[in-house]
Amino acid sequence: MDFSVSISPNGWTDDFLCTEWFKKSFIPQTTAQNTSGKKPILLIYDGHGSHDTSALCHLAQDNNITLFCLPPHTTHKLQPLDVGVFGPFQSGWIDRCDKIVEDTGEEMPHEDVVQEYMAIWQVTFKPTTIISAFCKSGIKPLNLDIFRDEDYAPSIPTSTAAHVPSRAAVETAPVAWRHGHVTIFDFCSSRYSYIETFEREKKKYLDINILKLSARYIEVKCNRMKIQH
Repeated sequence: MDFSVSISPNGWTDDFLCTEWFKKSFIPQTTAQNTSGKKPILLIYDGHGSHDTSALCHLAQDNNITLFCLPPHTTHKLQPLDVGVFGPFQSGWIDRCDKIVEDTGEEMPHEDVVQEYMAIWQVTFKPTTIISAFCKSGIKPLNLDIFRDEDYAPSIPTSTAAHVPSRAAVETAPVAWRHGHVTIFDFCSSRYSYIETFEREKKKYLDINILKLSARYIEVKCNRMKIQH
């Protein structure tokens, strides 16, 4: 299978890149598989803004491709990539990034990203995994009864109680837990490097006091990621 790699100024996809992928990758590869020329081609995607462009729609129409956009807030159940493909890949990628840091004391060199990415892709994007994800989404084979009534229920709050951190956890937590205006976390791996402030978090969680907020972050993130003090 042929692969293409593109870049963007901010590292995120955009309208141009999506259209180029559709034109130069998706259309040639799917039409090549459709040897009879009679089978319909269906592209199922989420509602990202780059998918909803006139250029992409015209290309689909010209090549007899049907576009199907999933309803908002349903991709965790209906999009095969989210349901069963991205998870194993993400776990493999995180493990590989951590291994490189442990072995070399440094982050993955930029020039190695594509090679390392493809190595994890080869291991995790297996046909059996992809087929299983389509099955779990109820897409193929088509299964209208795959979801229960609970799956359609409104979301309910899950973080209704916070555990007060131990004295040791508070004393060893980053400085931001105690001062409320500097960095909360600065993770050693670049894939998690970002700065958050308590002022921003307080705006998002006005009904949670700082102690509960810090306890929640310590409980969830300290258990999963390495903290750089």
